[in-house]
Amino acid sequence: MNLNLWAEDARLVVGADGRKWAIRRTVQWRRPRHSGTYELEVVNGHNGTVVVFTGLGLFWAVVVYLYVGSTAHIPQWEWLVLAVTAVVLGVAWLFTRTWLVVAETAQGVPERWMGVVVGRGQAKVTVRVAARSIVQQGHPGGPDSRLRQVVLLLPPPPP
Repeated sequence: MNLNLWAEDARLVVGADGRKWAIRRTVQWRRPRHSGTYELEVVNGHNGTVVVFTGLGLFWAVVVYLYVGSTAHIPQWEWLVLAVTAVVLGVAWLFTRTWLVVAETAQGVPERWMGVVVGRGQAKVTVRVAARSIVQQGHPGGPDSRLRQVVLLLPPPPP
């Protein structure tokens, strides 16, 4: 059992045509620029989000401090709600990272198939579907596959 949830996970599969394929998945900590997940996504990265939420947090901390003063008692359950909210949002962010799934072979004609999925569970399902498709059809593509073939530009063979 692999305890590192975010490590590269590789799987070796022998296709219907006898070629050996390697299927791997890796977490992408930044959302790909071409993901198209969000309609209003303009900037790739999270710097703006960090600045905005830090500013909002500081603003509300000042408002609460000025409103209730330093003598007011904040109940334990309110601190607990704040901590649980932070943990839930952090875990939700962690499990909605994008994953890059790559299936490639170097035997015969080299091929590479790639796809981007959201979530660790979807990445595992995509690897399983690609492996089943390779065993049955000899390539990871198919009607239920999220992988698309990438054209490899190889140098010409020596004369």
